[in-house]
Amino acid sequence: MPSFKVEHETKMSPQETFDKVCDYLQNSEGLKKLDGSMKFDFNKGAKTGHVKGSKFECSMKVVESPTKVVLDISIPLLLTPFKSSIESNLKEKMTKILG
Repeated sequence: MPSFKVEHETKMSPQETFDKVCDYLQNSEGLKKLDGSMKFDFNKGAKTGHVKGSKFECSMKVVESPTKVVLDISIPLLLTPFKSSIESNLKEKMTKILG
């Protein structure tokens, strides 16, 4: 599976950043439409998480100083032509929810 990374720096606290990204990943209508079989595994203490679906995988971590969310996304070869669109959409969503 081809993979790519999306990073977004924010002025929010690491915990608030983690909570907002988790909420987005679990409740995004767009992601639900893309892949309804997603499974979530979040570690609130470590501020990390993993989302696995039939059409993609995503590892997430929130780092401090400065607060930044890092998403490592793996997509199937079939979706490779849409990689730049997926990446720009995720960057836009992170800007919207994290400022």
